[in-house]
Amino acid sequence: MTSVFMETLNLFITASKIFGLMNYCCTMESGLLYRNTKSTYYIFLECIRMFVYLIFSYHIIFNMGCFYILVDFNIIKYWAIVITARISEKWIIKFINGIIKFDNKLLLFNSSIPVKLYSKSKTFWNVIFASFFLYFLCCQYFLILQFGRRIKDLSDYSTVVFHSPDIIIFIVMITSLYYLSNLGYRFCELNRLWKCLPFGLLALPGGWTNSEITVLVERIRLLHAELSELLRLFSLGYGPVLLVYFTFTFAHALIETFLFTIYKDSLRNNIFPYIFYLQHIFNMISIIYITAWVIEKKKKIISCLRLIRISEMTIHTKLQIKIFMNQISMYEPNEITAFGFFNFDVKLTMSILVLLITAISTMLQMKDHPWMLYLKNAWILNVYNNMQTNKY
Repeated sequence: MTSVFMETLNLFITASKIFGLMNYCCTMESGLLYRNTKSTYYIFLECIRMFVYLIFSYHIIFNMGCFYILVDFNIIKYWAIVITARISEKWIIKFINGIIKFDNKLLLFNSSIPVKLYSKSKTFWNVIFASFFLYFLCCQYFLILQFGRRIKDLSDYSTVVFHSPDIIIFIVMITSLYYLSNLGYRFCELNRLWKCLPFGLLALPGGWTNSEITVLVERIRLLHAELSELLRLFSLGYGPVLLVYFTFTFAHALIETFLFTIYKDSLRNNIFPYIFYLQHIFNMISIIYITAWVIEKKKKIISCLRLIRISEMTIHTKLQIKIFMNQISMYEPNEITAFGFFNFDVKLTMSILVLLITAISTMLQMKDHPWMLYLKNAWILNVYNNMQTNKY
């Protein structure tokens, strides 16, 4: 039986390979993901892709200048995310293989209890990908209409590849949401399986025996521990990538908010920075929301355990419940983190807002500083003059 996760996994692995988050040598073999470094074909594809992106990066740096790159640092963001993802690749592979192995164990849970591995369908994710690329093409089209941008040489193609809305950011966000949602659905399934057990975990005539109930409780406990370990692997694999993403997104929000507030007269004819700004906010809130949902589903089984009267159980079932409670408390600090720097929860939203307000207040007090005036003039001239010269 093939799970929906296996049916949709290839789509996300392919997208990660195309945009550099994963090596082309990573292939599915015997139902698991491995790095096939012996294949010259995959090595050739990897070299070609890296060569193309290096050429694009060279043209942007050579034609746009270092100052523009420091202000609108999409290319720096891209390479920082790609390098971080490559460093964490072994953890990402372990995480993906962990979900596949978990599904195989869950399908063999018990013949009398049907297991439902719910997940969003492949059609749903295809629509998400198609919607983003349609949005990306529309943004590029309206930029051509508004600023008269013309694609004349390779440097103009390079600008389109790294221009907002960032494709690499979309891939990071959608893959994170995909893997986190699958973890959440598996915690939901364990919670559902627990509710299928007899009330109070007591044997009833014509039903499961005490030994069978004890075995089922032990299996749910072990599967819950395995899922909690997968959360740790996600933090090790995608945590550094999300850390880089949140850092650059915060820096972008800081610069754009400052420019919108102080130099809004110079930006009154350009609505795209506002759209991209709202897009960054939506992406960050989406990731924080889905992580909070996963942690909530992970902790939901605690309330079920506390409602059980341990005194009425057999000694073996009682022992499994006590081990389960100790196991949950042991995995309690094992939340979804950005490589240990911060947790992805609701508190993170308030922390970002406080840091953003503090930074903007400081920059407002320095708006007449010579460096800030230079930033204004250089940014406006560099962006607008470049757009206008593309007309000719």
